Amino acid sequence: MNYRMLFRPLSRNRSYSRVLLFLLIAGASLAPRAEAGLIPYQLSLFSLVNSNADGTAVSPDGGKSVILTGGNNGTGLTGTTDLITTATATGLIQFQYIYSSFDEPMFDRGGFLVAGIFTPVADTDGQFGTTSFFVMTGDIFGFRVETDDNTQEPGVFAISDFNVDTTSAPEPATLPLVVTAAIALLFAGRARRYLTQNQENRR
Repeated sequence: MNYRMLFRPLSRNRSYSRVLLFLLIAGASLAPRAEAGLIPYQLSLFSLVNSNADGTAVSPDGGKSVILTGGNNGTGLTGTTDLITTATATGLIQFQYIYSSFDEPMFDRGGFLVAGIFTPVADTDGQFGTTSFFVMTGDIFGFRVETDDNTQEPGVFAISDFNVDTTSAPEPATLPLVVTAAIALLFAGRARRYLTQNQENRR
């Protein structure tokens, strides 16, 4: 489904006005910047997918930011609202976010999706920040608002300052450091298990 067909009126719930005010103050842009290594992901490339939810995606500023509102259909069951697209290159995606909800904390949450794996970054009204995630060419990625019960007001997840840096992959010179760190963590984990097992055997 084309993203441009998904726009809805800007007054669905009380959380929306708070998020909209934040975006207007921040003045952040979801449009691609004129920098090397950035890939333009136009909003028209994203699709909205609801699973037992009646969520929406809107842009109050012509595509510079997007507000993803989760489900609140009153079923009392879990549901998800996803805004997804396909990665055209490998790189690091970074964005700013603000989360708002008049529901109790942790009943709804917003975050990002990569290859079907959901990583929540906010579940309490008023949380905001900047985060990033890595994608490979062909990955299905995007954003999600998840609800536990579809009641008591939805979660609202606003995304802005969206950009992609294809120069963020580890350089060949730094790969040995990454491998060394991974090996060190592996041996540390084995050492902890060995010590724990020895302590249990002594009892």
